[in-house]
Amino acid sequence: MRSRIWTLVAGLLVVLGLVMSGLLLSRSLQLLTPGGQGGWNVCSTLLQSDCDAALQSSEAYRLGIPLAGWGVVYYSALGTLLVLGVVLREQIGAEVQAAAFALALIGGAISGWLVIRQAAGLSPWCPLCLAVHGINLMGILAIFRHQPATLRELGVRCRAGVTYFFGVTPATAVTTWKAVTLLVPALAAVAVYQWVLFEVSLRTRTVRAEESPAVVIRDYESQPERDIPVLDSDPRWGPDDAPVRLVVFSGFTCAGCRELSHELTYLQEHFRGKLQVVFKHFPLSSECNPHVAVNQHKRACAVAVLAESAHRQGQFWPVHRALFSLPRLDESRLQQLVRELQLDEVKLERDAQDPATWEKIRADCELGGRLGVKATPTVYLNNRLVTHLSSGGLDILIHHLLGEEGH
Repeated sequence: MRSRIWTLVAGLLVVLGLVMSGLLLSRSLQLLTPGGQGGWNVCSTLLQSDCDAALQSSEAYRLGIPLAGWGVVYYSALGTLLVLGVVLREQIGAEVQAAAFALALIGGAISGWLVIRQAAGLSPWCPLCLAVHGINLMGILAIFRHQPATLRELGVRCRAGVTYFFGVTPATAVTTWKAVTLLVPALAAVAVYQWVLFEVSLRTRTVRAEESPAVVIRDYESQPERDIPVLDSDPRWGPDDAPVRLVVFSGFTCAGCRELSHELTYLQEHFRGKLQVVFKHFPLSSECNPHVAVNQHKRACAVAVLAESAHRQGQFWPVHRALFSLPRLDESRLQQLVRELQLDEVKLERDAQDPATWEKIRADCELGGRLGVKATPTVYLNNRLVTHLSSGGLDILIHHLLGEEGH
């Protein structure tokens, strides 16, 4: 009776892990498509947080697919093993438990390593990813208990399986049948991996095809010109008489904005004297942005106030670059940033409490609302909306506006 309860628990954990990994994979695939940042965000909906930075980080992909995809592969194989263990309990129940326990140990070890990296600030914070890792670790106990066996017995079974597959022990009809049966989860894992790899490749090819120079220019010129006032109080980077002006509605807690910030640095160096960048606040938080229905990023307004207060000290762009270089925007890291940039902390606190600072952020949000801004980053180039922000779209358009060929 007790083993059946643990079997049920193990099954529920696998289903839950598969669902959560699937949701993260769906978001990862969504972020590969143009405008994907504006779609449904699982982390902001379920946890009022953001996982996009983690899903788009350099560590988020292994062997061509997202880590969330590996989660789906892992739970598919583990789930298939558990089903085989229930259906063929009398024939290969012991072998299935040993294989499932070995797989769970591998998954738990990888999860533990990824949790340590997040806790140490070496990779972006992702609360839903942590929940999946927690399920992995709990699954080790559930799988261990779902059939009565000691650790020593499981070790003996695993060792017997390894020696068989590597041809150390003679094969028999029985062991061959069991081995072939246990290959079913491996085949399921390979099939799922191939599907995820296909989806990633398909979206990557689609983005490349959609963002050929001719298409980028055509889509840009099809956008209507909008009236986007640029105020003396706006953070500006580049000369006022620059022939190309880029207005970006952005926030400091959005993964896409982080990626764009790196490209802005390149563009300013490449088009020195020909480009002006204007920053408009559009934090994805209902605390200061009435055009955001859900408080997607809890610290977005506080960080926007910090940046706007730093702007009053003439330090907006250094703070802009520093904020996007941080893996997490917790209070201790922000205080360290203030000290490293040698900002006047007394004046910074006073400006943060000034209603005019908050009013400037709200005014930017109101302008964004009138323009129809729904997500960040949203970019206007010479008063036209840019619909292709990845794969060098901005570089192509700026060259086009300057009458230059290629990029």
